[in-house]
Amino acid sequence: MKRILLTGALALLCMAPAAASAQVSSPYVNVLCVVNPLTGDYTMQVYRQPGSNLVHTITDPAITTVACTNDAQDLLNWVHNDLVNNGTWNGNNDQLEQGMDIFCPGPDDPTTIASLMANMSTNTQSGHPQAGLVINYFCPTTTGGGGGTPPVTAEYTAELCEDGHSLASSWVSDPNAINMVNVGPSATAGFDTWELALFGNASVPGVQTDLPSSVNHCSQDAADAAQAYLQANVGLLNPHDFGVDAWQCPVDDLVISVTHCDIGSGFANYGYRVDCCPPQIPPNAVFASNTMSTCIYPEGHPNANISVSLAFPTYFMSPMTPIYNDPNTVCVDLEADALAWFDANLPSGSPPCSGNWGAAAGGDYVSGTFSFANCGVTPNAQQCGKGGFQVRWRQQFACVP
Repeated sequence: MKRILLTGALALLCMAPAAASAQVSSPYVNVLCVVNPLTGDYTMQVYRQPGSNLVHTITDPAITTVACTNDAQDLLNWVHNDLVNNGTWNGNNDQLEQGMDIFCPGPDDPTTIASLMANMSTNTQSGHPQAGLVINYFCPTTTGGGGGTPPVTAEYTAELCEDGHSLASSWVSDPNAINMVNVGPSATAGFDTWELALFGNASVPGVQTDLPSSVNHCSQDAADAAQAYLQANVGLLNPHDFGVDAWQCPVDDLVISVTHCDIGSGFANYGYRVDCCPPQIPPNAVFASNTMSTCIYPEGHPNANISVSLAFPTYFMSPMTPIYNDPNTVCVDLEADALAWFDANLPSGSPPCSGNWGAAAGGDYVSGTFSFANCGVTPNAQQCGKGGFQVRWRQQFACVP
């Protein structure tokens, strides 16, 4: 029997609706792909447990042909996507497909989904594969069973940054949760090797890190490691995976705050918030602003090696590399690299804090404030020669005395 687990809890799905049971916390819902042995067509039957109450049937071929295949992952993916799209996954609804009040009947919406687990069986009459799924959940009141929010092993203090706001979050059982596994002793004495990855989302590559052997699942040190892992990769998170069209925040201002941890069988999952934390600009900061212009030459041009470099926006405090040759991306790339250089080096004095540009003369650069107010590229043979382009931008940043 092939099983696919999307949770820290262990669950066993019995395929026969009349006698369905599961080793999960009550209540739960079974979603079963049931085949017609004569035609090979599938319907999806939804039962609320315990009690095997048929609460919904899905017959739309556009759904059943996608969800009911010989791979249980297809059923799990369809159910998960449907719950996300209709808001139930995030606790804002109580729906599966067109069926309402599937999980918590009555006025005690919303549902809190705790786990999904799918497996495969075979129809004994026809030999057709039949996928099935257990959805373990909690209701916000004791009406309907469950009650309250899912229990977790640990919670952490994660205060919102000053002037910040929360953009999204992941619960410990979500595909976006951070998963940590202790794989055994490290080559370094006194340390263990841990694997970190997102629980059910491959958008962020997994890594290995060594932690002292005294670190346990859900300890503060483990939570700090989980938070550091995702913070280092925050730019790879897809806002669509959190039900958000786009991050309303610069990527450099995204901050991960681990909030919960739950221990499974040999692993732990960490829930977290994605916050927007704009840079804190001191009240005595003064913005500098000045315009720069130079030439950019595409790859293959005789002057490609003297094209605009990182040295220009950094007032030649940085090396002459990298050199930029693509007129289509130079504005974005040059701004991002210059911001990274300013924030890494935190220059002071003049430059960059020159009174000629309106800054606090001889002061200190304020981290996170460098940006291009505008930037444009135009062909300009008169200034840059044949095949050359002129890139012109106005950069700004803050300095404090």
